Formats: sequence, structure tokens, C-alpha cells
Amino acid sequence: MHGCDQAADKALGLPQKTVTFLGQAAVAAKMQGCDFVIATSRPYGRMPRNVTLQISEVWSLSSDGKLLTVTTNHDSPAVKKLFKQTYNRR
Repeated sequence: MHGCDQAADKALGLPQKTVTFLGQAAVAAKMQGCDFVIATSRPYGRMPRNVTLQISEVWSLSSDGKLLTVTTNHDSPAVKKLFKQTYNRR
């Protein structure tokens, strides 16, 4: 598929921590086989003993290059959500 190395996991040179409008978050991105994976972890709430929100995004391109699928998973102690978006190239 598009010359990617499906067996390789390659970390990308992105910052380990970043500041967002909601506070500080740890972000990591890597190529996992042919998929681009972004993992974010950040405290949720401003009270003592905050919980952590884990967000993962997986960007996958079909072998013919015409379909992009973005799968987003939000995981916290209160709720788990899974979103899947697909984009067709015309």
C-alpha cells in the first residue's frame, strides 16, 4: 500500500507535552504500519484527583488511495466514545 512498511512502527519527532486551551496534554504520534496514529492524554477537570482523558486517532488510507478512514476513541472513567469518519476521494 503506497510504499509504506507495514511491519514498522516509527515514532515521529513531535513534542511530548503541549499546552492547550484546556490545560497541558501529552501527545505522541507515530506511523504504525501504514496507519498514522496520534495518542493524547490529558487531565480532565480542575479539581484534586482529576481523571485522565485518553484520546487516540488512527488515520488509514485504503490501498487504492481513494478512501481515508479516521477512527477516534475517547476513553475516560465516565464514558467511552468511538467515532469513525470516512472520506471518499473524487
